[in-house]
Amino acid sequence: MNPNVDAKTHPYISTGLKQSKFGVAYTDALALYRKASKMPHLRITGMDCHIGSQLTDASPFIAAAEKVLLLVDALAQEGIKLEHLDLGGGLGICYKDETPPSIAEYSTALLSVLRGRTEKLIVEPGRVLSGTLAYC
Repeated sequence: MNPNVDAKTHPYISTGLKQSKFGVAYTDALALYRKASKMPHLRITGMDCHIGSQLTDASPFIAAAEKVLLLVDALAQEGIKLEHLDLGGGLGICYKDETPPSIAEYSTALLSVLRGRTEKLIVEPGRVLSGTLAYC
């Protein structure tokens, strides 16, 4: 097993490690949005991020949202206005002794960071909708 993989993450499906990232690196995003905004056949509509699908603590969602909002605000200052934010990921479920936040706790924490924003919010709650809590 890869020592860089959390014990809850299967080594063949891990996407949270630097060597297995998908999408665009945060440090490259602003330059890519600038480039895309100059392309006549593209229309920039939003920003999406995914930080994991078995999260048992709301704090990583909040940290990711705060970081994404810094980028969204930098884009807005350059005239690139986004319509939506997809703060995907997924609330975890209990397999052994995890205590994931409730949907209410998650949404309250996330909305506290997003208060006053005009972008449409998209979330992907993940396995909490289809998984069972019968393991705990």
